Amino acid sequence: MGLLIKPVEPMFFRWSGEYSPNFSGPMNKGVSEPLPLMSTIAGALYKAVKGLDPLKPSEEVEQFKGVLGELWGPLIYVKGKRKKGGNKGEYLLVHQYPGKLLVLRLEESGVVLNRIKKEEKGGDDENEADEIIPKQVSKIGVGRDLAKRSAMDHLLYSSQFVDFYATIRSEFENVEKWGIYVETGVKYEGVLELGGEGRLAKVEKFDLKIPESRGELSILLSPALLSVGCGKWVLIDDILNEKVENYTLKDIVCGAKIGVIGTGFNTSMRARRPLYPALMPGSILKVRDRKIGELKELGWGSLLGFSDENGCEGNRSR
Repeated sequence: MGLLIKPVEPMFFRWSGEYSPNFSGPMNKGVSEPLPLMSTIAGALYKAVKGLDPLKPSEEVEQFKGVLGELWGPLIYVKGKRKKGGNKGEYLLVHQYPGKLLVLRLEESGVVLNRIKKEEKGGDDENEADEIIPKQVSKIGVGRDLAKRSAMDHLLYSSQFVDFYATIRSEFENVEKWGIYVETGVKYEGVLELGGEGRLAKVEKFDLKIPESRGELSILLSPALLSVGCGKWVLIDDILNEKVENYTLKDIVCGAKIGVIGTGFNTSMRARRPLYPALMPGSILKVRDRKIGELKELGWGSLLGFSDENGCEGNRSR
C-alpha cells in the first residue's frame, strides 16, 4: 500500500540549524531540504487519521506502527518527459543531501541512475549523474512573542520554501502524475498539513511497482540512524568501523555523508525526541536491504536498490 502526497503550495522542511520566528536576535534564516524527515511524514499521517491523540513516550513506536504500519520512503514520483534528454517515462527523484534531488529512471529491469551528457568542458564526453536543484520561494516575516501574543520589534526571520510545482514544471513536460511517494499500511485519502507552518498537501492511494534492480547498490531515501551507544568518534575511520545490523560500515559504504538528525517533537510531552548520528539521504551502500539502522520500522534508513553503469567506483565521490 502506498500514498502519493502532492503539495498544493510551497513547503518548508527544516532538518537542522536554529531557526524560528520566536528566537532572539536581529535576523534568523531557515532553508528547507527538498524532502521531509520520516518523523514529519509519520506525524502528519498520524494526526490526519487519529487527530490529537496523545502519544506515550514509552509506547510511541508501537502506537505509530499500529496506525501507520511499516513505513518506507520518501521519494518523488514523476510520470512525464524529462526535459534534459527528452525521454518520456517514470522517474524517481530521491533526496541528495544537502539540498538536491538525484534523478533515477523506473524501467522494466528495475531502477537505473539517470545520466546526462556533460557540457562540453575540454572535450570530456563522459555522462554525469542527473541532479535537480529545487526551485525555492523566499518569505520574510516579523518575529513573535508567544507569551504576549504580539510581534517583536526589530526582529525579522526569513525562510526559503521548496516550490514543488515550479520544480516539476521546470524539469519535466507532459506530466501525467507526480507527488511525494511513501509506503504505509494506512489507507488515507484527503488533505493533510505537512511541514513548517502546516502547509496543505493532497493525499491519494497509489501503489508504485518497483521491480528488483540488478547489481549491488542501494541509495538511502531517509537518514539511517546509527546506535546512540556508539563510542567516542575522533576520526572518520572510527565511524566506519562501527557496525550497523550485521555490517561494518567500511565494508558497505560506497559514498556517504554523515550528520546528526533529530527524530521529531512529541507535542503531547512538549519535548524533542532523541538526536542520532546518521548516514544522510543520497548515501550509496553496497547492500540490497529495504531498510537499515535504528527505528527502521518507522521508515528511517529506507533503501532503494538501483543500477548504475559506473558501479560503486563511480559513486564514491557522491
